[in-house]
Amino acid sequence: MLIFILVFITGIGAGFINVIAGGGSMLTLPLLISSGIDSTVANGSNRIAILAQNIFAIKGFKSKGYKIESFHILLGLSATIGALIGSNLAIDLNDEIFNKILAVLLVIFILYTLISPKYNNQKDLDLSKKKLVINTIVFFFIGIYGGFIQAGVGLIIMGSLSAINQLNIHKINSIKVVIVALYTLSALATFIYFGQISWLHGCILAAGNSIGGWVAGKYSSNIPEPIVKKAVLVITIGLAVKMWLN
Repeated sequence: MLIFILVFITGIGAGFINVIAGGGSMLTLPLLISSGIDSTVANGSNRIAILAQNIFAIKGFKSKGYKIESFHILLGLSATIGALIGSNLAIDLNDEIFNKILAVLLVIFILYTLISPKYNNQKDLDLSKKKLVINTIVFFFIGIYGGFIQAGVGLIIMGSLSAINQLNIHKINSIKVVIVALYTLSALATFIYFGQISWLHGCILAAGNSIGGWVAGKYSSNIPEPIVKKAVLVITIGLAVKMWLN
């Protein structure tokens, strides 16, 4: 019972962190694995929470005037194709290899947090043909990674949208939640098809993530991102060590 309470509470924090900064799955995946389920099942179950979190985050952003645009859908569909490939690759991954990959990703996340890019103040999208082609290609490969493991994909999306489109962080986050919600549908379907889901773990985590995602979507513009990243940094270092030693 205690582990499920911890999963729920961690889900709230992870949902919040995922929406305003990214990297929440760096907390939830190791916790799910520590609860006694296989790594692949943890990876699949986490997608239930990710989907719920982003649906509620979209609602939160809409209440602040951020609307879903065709640009969001285009990138989401491109990432969806990639996610089908990535999630199928993850199905047959050995648990020990998965844990080592996750440990390395945790370290990369730590380094990214320390040297994360500065975001711009531009709010309007550049919808030129060149930019659309670049975005579509980039988000196909982001989808492969997101379908494969998910952990840290929010940071990759934020960095890509900043580098390619020079958008401000709040606009980026409003686009990010739509993209992740769309491609997570295909990834989740893959894990369900192969029976790599613990519905109990996933639904409890989803309840927490949904609360955190909605709060972040509605109030993220009032919260300094560096404060959240510094708090996550300390936790992530400990998790990286634990995952590598498992």
